[in-house]
Amino acid sequence: MRIRSLIVPAGAAVVVAVVALAIIHSRGGSAGGSSRPVVSAGAPHLRIVNYAFVPKTLTVKAGTTITITNADSTAHTATADSGAFDSGTLKPGKSAHFTLRKAGTYAYICQFHAFMTGAIKVVR
Repeated sequence: MRIRSLIVPAGAAVVVAVVALAIIHSRGGSAGGSSRPVVSAGAPHLRIVNYAFVPKTLTVKAGTTITITNADSTAHTATADSGAFDSGTLKPGKSAHFTLRKAGTYAYICQFHAFMTGAIKVVR
């Protein structure tokens, strides 16, 4: 009977930890993180890996040229919802470059796999 009384609180603690990590991950933050965006240093690079954009959200300064490389085994695109950029079809191993000059958040998808989404935040 005593072991059962320990299992329930331990299980609850695990559930709370998993939910907390899921919330932190969904917000793009970290456990000890700050609310300020992390602006990519150097030449920002997006990758397509395992049917996902990595990183899912990228923050850059206005006027920065961004490179996107398809490191997956099938063709993909990175196409802005607003039409601000479109990589065209990227076959495996191929890259595209584009520059965003206006501040704002640019949501994008893969035209072949609509479940693949990402965002680029452009700051001044």
